Amino acid sequence: RFGSKNNTFIKCNPPAGAGPQSNDFPNLVYLGNDSLEYYDAYELKSDAGWQELIDLCDTLANHTDAIEQILDVDRALWMLAFDNVTVNLDSYIGAFAQNYYLYRSHYGQFLPVVWDLNESFGVFSQTGTGNLNNTTAKQQMSHLLHLNEANYPLVSKLLSVPMYKRMYLAHVKTILLENFENGSYLTKAQALQSTIDAAVQADQNKFYTYANFLTNLTNDVNVGGGPMGGSVPGIANLMDGRASYLLGLSDFQQTAPVISDIAPSNATPVIGQTITITASVSDANAVYLGYRSDKFAPFTRIQMYDDGAHNDGAANDGIYGADLNINYSFIQYYLYAENDEAGMFSPQRAEHEYYTLTATVSNPTVGDLVINELMASNDATVADQDGEYDDWIELYNNSGSSIDLEGYFLSDDAADLTKWAFPAGTILDGNSYLIVWADNDEEQSGLHANFKLSAAGESLFLVDPAGNIVDEVSFVDQTTDISYGRYPNGTGSFQTMPPTFGAENSIMTATTEVAAENPFFKALPNPAEGSFLLTFDEALPHEKTVSVYSANGKIMYQNEVSGDTRIDVSAWGPGLYIIRVENTFLRVVVL
Repeated sequence: RFGSKNNTFIKCNPPAGAGPQSNDFPNLVYLGNDSLEYYDAYELKSDAGWQELIDLCDTLANHTDAIEQILDVDRALWMLAFDNVTVNLDSYIGAFAQNYYLYRSHYGQFLPVVWDLNESFGVFSQTGTGNLNNTTAKQQMSHLLHLNEANYPLVSKLLSVPMYKRMYLAHVKTILLENFENGSYLTKAQALQSTIDAAVQADQNKFYTYANFLTNLTNDVNVGGGPMGGSVPGIANLMDGRASYLLGLSDFQQTAPVISDIAPSNATPVIGQTITITASVSDANAVYLGYRSDKFAPFTRIQMYDDGAHNDGAANDGIYGADLNINYSFIQYYLYAENDEAGMFSPQRAEHEYYTLTATVSNPTVGDLVINELMASNDATVADQDGEYDDWIELYNNSGSSIDLEGYFLSDDAADLTKWAFPAGTILDGNSYLIVWADNDEEQSGLHANFKLSAAGESLFLVDPAGNIVDEVSFVDQTTDISYGRYPNGTGSFQTMPPTFGAENSIMTATTEVAAENPFFKALPNPAEGSFLLTFDEALPHEKTVSVYSANGKIMYQNEVSGDTRIDVSAWGPGLYIIRVENTFLRVVVL
């Protein structure tokens, strides 16, 4: 659902339960940086995450201008709109500010999740600032409940931002028009009632009578005492009156922008192209385009212009435009427009719904996509995003066009060529490199294959969506922190070489003899500390160029020598280095 499952996950309910005597509420109020202050209000469902929750509360309280970095604001506004329209007071907007979850995505945003809706439609009456003791009061509950109350910062802080308030009002209006004003909710409710009718009649343990079940769909029912005692609003009685009341308020009678004729300049773009999205918009002061290329990512919002300079036609003609670079196999997008009084989304259910552009790619020809370099024993060369020194595989695109790797596979098993699939949206641009970590750890973010490379030697296969082997390489015993790659870059045969992670296998680093068995020179001592003496087995007939490379190909030393030479390594970091004299290479370890 969120593209991951092991990040911070918080149940926003007091572990001891909520009740009239409760003093601890999961209302996202900032209580300082001590996690102990939050233990009685929230229940942590992940292994860790208290600091992330504290950061959210701190940002909401003190850095609202940065809130989109840590909270999916649109998702929060939808939750608040839903709770308010349906008078769902056993929720964040009620007395206990509870009954929702927060999950933190790989992109660092908390995603609110509505939960426990059995007391929606006015069954629960406590707002936290008073009780709504009859159906009329619930029909007329403020759509801006808690707007100015510090104990409800998800409402008061978000809706203090004019754009967010207009977005919230647009969501409230969408819910009302699409579900309640047109009566579709009642048709759905009647169908559900009919579906469970026989089961309710047969249930010997139901809390209320069968007559209550039939009547309460439309009419209020007095069910006596108990935790949900008193008069329970009839759903139709409550919601027909609430829709009529809310839609009669000035906030929902303002003239909102009208968005129409949304059109990409190319409906089937090729990856690598730039296209323009245009739309006709009236009654707007500002128009925005939200877009993303990963269904789990937050949308990026950019402004659209009617200035004649953004492929939008003439200036001030009511047509707005914005350019998009198509670098992925699909783009999901929506438009949002606003004036001083109201906002409008297109589609109106954005960001839950959106428009989609699917890009095309040119089919690669033989030799375009290759395995370019690999490292099967990585001790200190380069670490992944989690600081782990894992095996890695480098692909290279020899062509000038992007290649969509969706449907391609990597495998180290000839009997299972589809062992690891590239995820959707993986694009390798022309003349570019792509790294896949071979660490058998798919839980990490990024490209992590479900197998490791064997330093003792094996085969590696790159397979296309039709099951054809696009490229393959077999290798024998590998040396730690020495890679095995193509030289010349992208087209040549495989050779051992100092690694060039995500970069060209250049003539300065490629070699067939990194592990030369009988070089004509030595490094003494080896391993070395501070310096080493480069000695030659025989007197040199003339000066020779000596180069020393770090494990990632950086030149650490280069000079012309005529005989034995001491090389100072005191400023070098510990690790493996490669000495090159002519076309002969020798490894030296610096401590």
